[in-house]
Amino acid sequence: FPDLKYPEKIAIIGSGPAGLAAANDLALLGYKCTIFESFSEPGGMLRLGVPTYRLPRDFLDNDINTVKKLGVEIRVNTRFGKDITFEDLKSDGYDVTFLAVGLPITRRLPIEGADLDGVLQGIKFLKSANSNGNPEVGKKVLVIGGGAVAMDCARTALRLGTEEVHIACLESRDEMPTTDYEIEETLHEGAILHVSVGPKRVLEKSGSVVGLETLKVKSVFDSQGRFNPSFYEGSESVIDADTVILAIGQSSDLSFLEGHESIQITRGGTITVNPETLCTGMPGVFAGGDVVLGRGTLT
Repeated sequence: FPDLKYPEKIAIIGSGPAGLAAANDLALLGYKCTIFESFSEPGGMLRLGVPTYRLPRDFLDNDINTVKKLGVEIRVNTRFGKDITFEDLKSDGYDVTFLAVGLPITRRLPIEGADLDGVLQGIKFLKSANSNGNPEVGKKVLVIGGGAVAMDCARTALRLGTEEVHIACLESRDEMPTTDYEIEETLHEGAILHVSVGPKRVLEKSGSVVGLETLKVKSVFDSQGRFNPSFYEGSESVIDADTVILAIGQSSDLSFLEGHESIQITRGGTITVNPETLCTGMPGVFAGGDVVLGRGTLT
């Protein structure tokens, strides 16, 4: 272990990339760190969101063990706000808290039919596939979204043995918010891509999903460059599907901040920090990673 040089104890909430990186660097500096993780294993989205074909778990476990060898303690099955609170940390002698809780929830899609049984949340779908390997999908899956999570959902559905996977996204091929490599890999595996179409409503028959009605996209961004899709009227068409997976973005779960108004939340659901220090409005509480910056790369 590196020598402990400082008396302060540091609590890190979340064991994803930001939490692990903070613990690694602070331990090397000589601080005693404890990571609190709600899931039964550490890694955050590295373990629950990224499919094993992209990130073999032995590589992940090796890196996490390297952090542990620095003297970092990781407490799993500990949900912040429920199993442990700011007050508990203070009474247990923690001087500083670093919030690295990420963006663990799929953003909702406010259209008709989005709450039907055959509509799945992308993050939940990947978590299920990565933890127990058996989420249920039908014979024809449609993924809504054009980013990396959408590609992961499509490739995971194909690996689960579904007969057909379609992807529908607002963007043109050149505008899609992921790399050409990821798109090409997904298409190579057999997914069918529908670009420049926006979801209008999920179609159902006798309570079961049967497809998605779409509209042709006129533009994704407005004249100021802001995300503000517009559509061609009367351009409806249908993509048949018995399972729809939403992968249109991620959001935070900051319910644990109830009663702690000194920590401010932006309109986008991220935590407000001093950009130079990452300090929140609560003394001794810092935040970083996706819950501050919005969705970024795992590195």
